[in-house]
Amino acid sequence: METAAAARPAVSRKVQVNIELQDDFSLHQALSVYLLDTLPRLDPADPTYAFDVLTLCEAIVEDPDAILRRQVDKLKAEKLAELKAEGVDYAERMEKLEEIEHPKPRREFLYETFNAFAAAHPWVEGENVRPKSIVREMCERFLGFNDYVREYGLQRIAYVDIDAHHGDGLYYGFESDPGVIFADIHEDGRHLYPGTGSDDEIGKGEATGTKLNLPLMPGADDAAFEPAWQRVLRHLESFAPEFIILQAGADSVAGDPLTHLRFSPGAHARATTDLRDLAERLGHGRLLATGGGGYHRPNIATAWNAVVEHLFA
Repeated sequence: METAAAARPAVSRKVQVNIELQDDFSLHQALSVYLLDTLPRLDPADPTYAFDVLTLCEAIVEDPDAILRRQVDKLKAEKLAELKAEGVDYAERMEKLEEIEHPKPRREFLYETFNAFAAAHPWVEGENVRPKSIVREMCERFLGFNDYVREYGLQRIAYVDIDAHHGDGLYYGFESDPGVIFADIHEDGRHLYPGTGSDDEIGKGEATGTKLNLPLMPGADDAAFEPAWQRVLRHLESFAPEFIILQAGADSVAGDPLTHLRFSPGAHARATTDLRDLAERLGHGRLLATGGGGYHRPNIATAWNAVVEHLFA
């Protein structure tokens, strides 16, 4: 017999998570839910709590193979010297070296909690955690990113900034460092904090010419972004960086309450696509995209969605 409940037509419901997110907003990181589920399992009183939080965050993102390979190479070199000093024979040395992996802090905790999470959430089938220590190692050893990648043999690093504010900390921190290739498109400092980043700031000493500052007037839109961006690409290609960092601040998108640029999220998509392609042409594929400023949440969602989408397109 058909019940009244069964006779009712199915009702389609749409759940709105946040009124300020666009309809097609999505979390591109499938394991972000695992992260939120597992964070409460860490003990805030543990002296390593802050580092363990970093470890959890690093475990749900892709592996930067270039750095992980350098970590393994360094560990093998250190182990080889130790084994030689102990008089271990060649065959045994090679066997022990093959066992070396890149650092994986809290690996047992990560695998155990993920297996339990996956058992209760079958939609993560095909995903897995990737234990590693990059940001954690930087913090534990008090290393800046530039010092860190140099230690692993990456000598020319490009930093590209499309945030509305000038990246003054990075620029002045490495103004005399020829190993940091700097390019920054930002709102003219006469109209926006911090008031720096004029086009005559091109580096000092041996680093003269390795820095490119491109201030734009308030109201500059995608049409103004395009020629500035072409200059950035030519600048980067002339130095052939071994690692590229994109600071994709969203406060340069039209509608930000604190700034006056008028880019569309298409500028962020264009920057990501071109830098991804440049990294591939240079033969290393090393591109790290980070967030930055942004004071209007819908802009943050659309701009950073564009970055993530075009990283993996």
